[in-house]
Amino acid sequence: MAMTITPAIEQGLAARSPGKVTLEYAGEASPSEWGHGSGTVFQQGQQGFTQFSQAFGSRFRKVPDDDGNAMMGYDAMLTSISAIRLAGSAPSRTAVIEELSALQGSRTVLGASGPIDLSASYQCPGCQGSNPVGKVIPILLLSPNGTIDFVQREQPPFSAAARSR
Repeated sequence: MAMTITPAIEQGLAARSPGKVTLEYAGEASPSEWGHGSGTVFQQGQQGFTQFSQAFGSRFRKVPDDDGNAMMGYDAMLTSISAIRLAGSAPSRTAVIEELSALQGSRTVLGASGPIDLSASYQCPGCQGSNPVGKVIPILLLSPNGTIDFVQREQPPFSAAARSR
């Protein structure tokens, strides 16, 4: 994955401590987050990324599949299509919106950025509505030369009980 390093960023990093300044940050998506691990979330993430990689590669043969923005666009479209299919053969906009809350449990969307499990809680103060719950977040490292490396995978500690509050 590449990041555009402007001359101003390059000068700022070099002025502080040449070759020694790094930045860790929470990325949106990284193919490297599915390179190793174990457990259900890892298996679902690996499956989702593999499906993305195959679909992306078949359409864009000369473009690498390590673009976090492409991964997120794929996930947005996959999530939308999943809700549309659940809403029926000729769904209204309202029906599709209502089906977003069904994308959880056995209907979790296996996206390129990891499993997408949407909450269905709208009734209490502070409830998330149809926001992703427990979404995997890749922690990435930006080096002074502009390379980006995967550091680790993080996941908020939300339990099923916390989602229903």
